[in-house]
Order: sequence, then structure tokens, then C-alpha cells
Amino acid sequence: GVVVDGTGEAPIRADVRTSAGRIVEVGPDLRRDAEMEIDASGAYVAPGLIESHTHYDAAVWWDPDCDPMPAHGCTTMVVANCGLGLAPLRPDEQSDLVDLFAFIEDIPAEAFHLGVPWTWDTWSQYHQQAKGHATAVNTVGFLPHQMVRTWVMGSEAWERPATDSERAALCHELDEALAAGAIGLSTTAMDLDRNNRLVPSRLADDRELHDLIGVLARHDAVLQFVPRFLEPEFLLEDVERAARPAAAAGVRTLFAGY
Repeated sequence: GVVVDGTGEAPIRADVRTSAGRIVEVGPDLRRDAEMEIDASGAYVAPGLIESHTHYDAAVWWDPDCDPMPAHGCTTMVVANCGLGLAPLRPDEQSDLVDLFAFIEDIPAEAFHLGVPWTWDTWSQYHQQAKGHATAVNTVGFLPHQMVRTWVMGSEAWERPATDSERAALCHELDEALAAGAIGLSTTAMDLDRNNRLVPSRLADDRELHDLIGVLARHDAVLQFVPRFLEPEFLLEDVERAARPAAAAGVRTLFAGY
């Protein structure tokens, strides 16, 4: 097919050879070596697109085709954005956190309860089950700040900053999730629930953010931070609050939403 390799080079007519799920050779008129051959004449052959911000966390359980992602050329999507996700989660926190996700992303809460298996507690348990659930695109995810705060602090995550011991526990949970496959931590300074309560991440103080960024630095992981982009008077203040400690620690940061 016509190969567009994503580097900015001009498209070329070429063959692409894969082995064990990886590209191993690109060039004109490659000799077939007993592989299955796909004729891409008249079509472009290109690297898959990474959709870096989705909220398909629950939807992949009832729609493993991930429609319409594959039709758009997406081969990987990132979930657990904005501090929202499916784990870690204790049963007594499920109602509030499912309702929060459903409200913010305008998804019926009933779909979460009926379509998601909820057979996990910890993030690593969730990740293991998700890896065994075949989907049309690859998924990678953050550890969501709302979930880990309520996991450590219970209902008080909605009410106050973390204590010293709770910050240590939050860092431990982040460390374990990163070791198990999380790509980083997602958090927000913007969202409210349907009753106009600040979401738990907005009760985190600078000490908590600094400590969590330190864990990200040790793992070379990513911070995703959503500033109050709908309140422009606070936007730069929020960006600087995350950017300064992240830059000092060498942590790559995604500022979402603006």
C-alpha cells in the first residue's frame, strides 16, 4: 500500500512486514515468507492513532468493538482520564463514584451497574481483568485521583486534605498501580458532582500533589492535570500549581481541556 509512516516523510509505495505483532521490515517489493498477505493496494498503510483522552472505561465492557474508534484508525486509547475511572473501588463507595462518572460524562448510571462486572477491588486486580477482556483497540490507563482518594480516605476524601499517614498511603497505592501497569496519575481541579460538591481531588493540598508527583518521577510516569479551564481567572494559577513541582521533578505533564 501507500505507506505514511508518521515521521513527516513523503508517502511511498511499499510493503510492511510484521512478526509477533511488531513491524520488522518496510520496503518496496518484499518477498513473501509464508506469512498471511493483506493487499492494501489503493489504501494507505499507517501507524495506528493513539486517542489520548477517552472515557470508554465502562463502555469497553459492553462494547468490546469500541465503536467508532477502529473506523477512525485508532489502535490505542487512554482511559481513566480526569481523575475518573473504575478502580480502586470498595463496594460502599461505588454508588457515589459511579454517579460522579455518570454525571460528568453524561452516561446513564444504570449502564455502569449492568454492564461492568465489578469483580475487582484494587487497581491491579482491575488491570488484570481488563487485560483478559478482548477489545478491538488496546487500552492503557491512569490511576484516577478520585478513586484512590476515596480508597484511602473513604467519605472524608470529599471533605478535607489528607493527613500525613493518608498521603503516605496514597503514594503507596500509586506506586503499586504504576508497577502493575498504570501510565500515571490523572487528576482535576475543575469538576463538581451533581450536588455541586467539589470532587475529592479538589480537596488535595499542595503537599499531597507534591508527594504524588514524587512517586511519578521515580517511575518516569505521567501526570494528567485538568485546570479550571471554564473559569479563565483561575486557569494559569492551576497550571502553575501543577507545572512547578512537576517540572522540578522532571515529570511529563498533560494539561487537559484547554
